[in-house]
Amino acid sequence: VDQSGNASNLVQVTEADQPQIVVNGALYVDTNGNPGIYFDGSGQHLDFASGVAVTDGHVFIVYKMDTTDTTQSFAGSGTGASGTYLLLMQDGSTTAEVYREMSVDSDYINGAVQSLANRNEYFDAIGAGTDAKLFGIDGLTTSENLAEIGIGGLNDTFSLKGHFSEFIIYSSDQVSNQTNIEANINSHYGLWV
Repeated sequence: VDQSGNASNLVQVTEADQPQIVVNGALYVDTNGNPGIYFDGSGQHLDFASGVAVTDGHVFIVYKMDTTDTTQSFAGSGTGASGTYLLLMQDGSTTAEVYREMSVDSDYINGAVQSLANRNEYFDAIGAGTDAKLFGIDGLTTSENLAEIGIGGLNDTFSLKGHFSEFIIYSSDQVSNQTNIEANINSHYGLWV
């Protein structure tokens, strides 16, 4: 549910496409006991009630990847000439295009700026270890609206497999607030020391 008051809520009316929030009768939690949702890599996704356009914005995502699915995308749109994706992570791929129909200034993992060169390096960095990571993007500008999270690419080709705890989109520049936002997220989820 959108907590900003902008009514950019996420919905999924098709039961088979709904990610899990309950497992065996209990609320789904990560290894630190934080609630979240689990995408199983089968195409489960949540749709924005209306597309989200961003100009020079910020994104913060708390995610623990299940690396048994070797090609994943956080968000995108399956429509348009080529589809869009917000970060395509792909094991073994040396393809440099990790964002489609959008541009970014920088991206971060656990508060540290990254200079990753291809899909495989993003897959390895975000999938490493046993703990969730905070992935951040600054300077995000979309040329096609984001329509869904949990899936991206033309015809919704690339699905997530893992635990999502947080997905925050700011449609404005947050560089001056970034350190505080990351510190608050880290304090809540206990992601790094």
